Amino acid sequence: MRLSLLRGLFFLLITFFLGIVQQAWADQVFLTNGDRISGNLINLSPTGVQISTPHLGSFPIERQYIQTLATDNQVVVELVSGERIIGRIRPGEGATIVIQSDILGTRALALGALKAIHPLSPDEPPGIKASSNSLPDIPKAAMDKSDSPIETNLQSAQLQDFRGKGSESPSAPDKPSAKSPEETGQPKPIGQKPEDEEDIRKIFLRQTSVLLRPRQAEIEGGITYLGSQSVSTVANARIRQLQLPLTLRLGLLDRIEGFVALPIAYAQQELSFADSSTQKDKSVIGDVTAGLNFDIYQESARWPEIITTFRLRAPTGGSPQAEGLSLGSGHWAGTVGLQFIKTADPVVLFWGFQYSHEFAARHFYNDGDHDVQPGEGFGYNFGFGFAVNENVSLSAQVSGTYQSETQSDGKKISGSSSEPVSLRSALTYRLSKRGFIEPSLAIGLNDDTPNFIISLSATRRF
Repeated sequence: MRLSLLRGLFFLLITFFLGIVQQAWADQVFLTNGDRISGNLINLSPTGVQISTPHLGSFPIERQYIQTLATDNQVVVELVSGERIIGRIRPGEGATIVIQSDILGTRALALGALKAIHPLSPDEPPGIKASSNSLPDIPKAAMDKSDSPIETNLQSAQLQDFRGKGSESPSAPDKPSAKSPEETGQPKPIGQKPEDEEDIRKIFLRQTSVLLRPRQAEIEGGITYLGSQSVSTVANARIRQLQLPLTLRLGLLDRIEGFVALPIAYAQQELSFADSSTQKDKSVIGDVTAGLNFDIYQESARWPEIITTFRLRAPTGGSPQAEGLSLGSGHWAGTVGLQFIKTADPVVLFWGFQYSHEFAARHFYNDGDHDVQPGEGFGYNFGFGFAVNENVSLSAQVSGTYQSETQSDGKKISGSSSEPVSLRSALTYRLSKRGFIEPSLAIGLNDDTPNFIISLSATRRF
């Protein structure tokens, strides 16, 4: 009997303790990237929310990263118009909250209408805790003039009770000057990076994303080794390329970024037959590519970031048919694409599509000049980036293109269509606030793609 009683008391104590813990950490902050942080809401100010969690302690979250809020207990909500409302907060649609007030009922408010939120405490100024007992008597004449007398006059009474209370409350002591997070030792707000520091998870998307602010520049250089080999019973063809790619990016306007890329390479080609072989090598310049990236929709809790890309390629590398070994295509080309990016901390997911059109050009091969029209290109890519820590991320992506058959003098060349597909993996390392290096390996998944591409790039931001 005594043992059963002790077990019952122990069970009650555990239940009571769990109830206290659940109540203490029941507030939630919903972020624009879809994440959710649970903890104890300390306050909301014009700059952000201060929240305390059992594992990370107390830290701020900037307002621009907040989608909506939820509280388990009653809080005091101060509006920018001067009113104050007491109630529980529930998450709303979009950038809104829903206040459940005992007097006003349920009301939806935009986050921009909130000035401050703080917990309800016993030492609040008189009159801030509105209740039905403190409402003044409602004249019958006033009730007759209202379609909904009870609700209308309750709202009026509460707003009269809230309005202007700031002038009656004791004056607050002078606040000390604000200190930086480094001076106070407090962690920096979530989502806030130093002005010249970027999210390590998205650096590998620099070619198809918008990462630069207006008038901010970035230069990228590196070294790339490409190997490709085709073997048959009578011949063996091997191509080696050592490339020095150079890219310049510039933040033009808010959410608009421009870029120019120029590859320089040393190429070597070996052709071996049963009893003979030939070798060619040449230092060449490839086609120049310039374009713009537009961030047309910023990421929200439900929808990914959407970026559209426009590229124009000029045939500065010459024609392969006329010059033999070359990095040039011999054709002007235009590309338009869409890239989608969704954050699921600590992972960034992405996928995209693009369409390319190469314009016809006249080339000399075999017995004379011919009008050559390359096929239409339809590309795709998908993959992810994973933040190992603040300075290291791992990424992987699959890229593929289908290019229809080439036409010569208006006739399709049979067997000229191609479908290259490759898998690329990379490690991005932050050397400094403005510098990154990225080793990568791309493997061809079919015969239309080089066997492998090994790269090491360095990026410097100004």
